Amino acid sequence: MKNASFTAFYRDLPAWFWLGLPIVLYLGHFAARLVGEAFYETWMHGEFGVTEMVTLAILASSIVIAGLCLPMARRLGHGLLTAWLIVFLLGVIYFCGEEASWGQHIMGWEASAEWAALNDQNETNLHNTDGIVGSLLDQLPRTLLTFGALIGGFLLPLIRRLRDRPLDADGPWYWIMPTGVCMAIGLIAPLASVPGKIAESMLGEAPMPLDISQGEIKELLLALFILIYALSLWLRLRQHTAGGA
Repeated sequence: MKNASFTAFYRDLPAWFWLGLPIVLYLGHFAARLVGEAFYETWMHGEFGVTEMVTLAILASSIVIAGLCLPMARRLGHGLLTAWLIVFLLGVIYFCGEEASWGQHIMGWEASAEWAALNDQNETNLHNTDGIVGSLLDQLPRTLLTFGALIGGFLLPLIRRLRDRPLDADGPWYWIMPTGVCMAIGLIAPLASVPGKIAESMLGEAPMPLDISQGEIKELLLALFILIYALSLWLRLRQHTAGGA
């Protein structure tokens, strides 16, 4: 079957979503910075800026979609997929909870004095706590997700397509591995902060419009990778359980 790794045997997400949305979200930040620094800082940056709020909305949507996938995976009788979805769901809940400081940014409460002494930003989250534990809870999940997006989301689907070797629909990894719709975001998200870092290393500081919060943009795009993966899985599982192909 020609390029079956891209169609994944079932109808997958439309190109405007898996290709267009990552490009618009990424380049849109630079466009906002070109409008002006005041505009970018007012509307895009910060805990209540567009970037952070869209990230939380995407992660919350991913939690719902992953939850919808679980009963379909159980009906499929695929124990590995069910176990993976549980791990995936817990990971997305952690990502979303940490991004929102478990509700602090939305509800506006203050961290207790005891917790503030452990957290370098006075937030009720784990990834900003002091010491090696805080560093691990911050950097390790981010690094794993970054490499997962690049390798699992981009490189492996690319290799399968180039070799014309689609996943076996009856194999254990067919439902778990990302399909071709994850390729664009699987490349853009891990590399989102690279242009700014290169500019800083060469020029000492990033020039406009690269002088924006690269870390926040990368987190947004990694969240979008999660959503695209979850939506693709949900769409294909729904077709399978309905008997469509």
